[in-house]
Amino acid sequence: MTYIESNLSGTILVAVLARIAGVSCSSFHRTFRSRFGVTPHMYVTLKRVEFARVLMLTTNESLSQISLACGMTDQAHFTRIFRRLTGKTPGRWRTSRRRQRVTQVVIAGVTTSVVAHANSITRIFPRPGETATTAEIVELLDETCCGATP
Repeated sequence: MTYIESNLSGTILVAVLARIAGVSCSSFHRTFRSRFGVTPHMYVTLKRVEFARVLMLTTNESLSQISLACGMTDQAHFTRIFRRLTGKTPGRWRTSRRRQRVTQVVIAGVTTSVVAHANSITRIFPRPGETATTAEIVELLDETCCGATP
């Protein structure tokens, strides 16, 4: 999983993942789907959209730049995939959460995300001593903004 997350901006081939795992492509695909409930390709796509959501909330980069940073071929491809998975275009999704910001701070030597909405701090996540995945941060942002995850 570390390989996938650190290579989201590039091409990720199942053959390479299988080679890293030391198994055949078909065995890797079957085992991956059994364990995670999705194909390796869908998992990578979900991770890319998750990463894009974080970038849309934490940067002012254009959607075109974000789509490239997430390994999508172009903005149109990114928009199709994003809409299929979230129900909104990236632009609408970003606009609906525009007032919300995530700021990275260091508390007691731990990098922490401070989620702010409407000029007030809503929650600090993770708390000192905890760690957070990108998915957990995105889920928190959705809860803060909308009261529920999409």
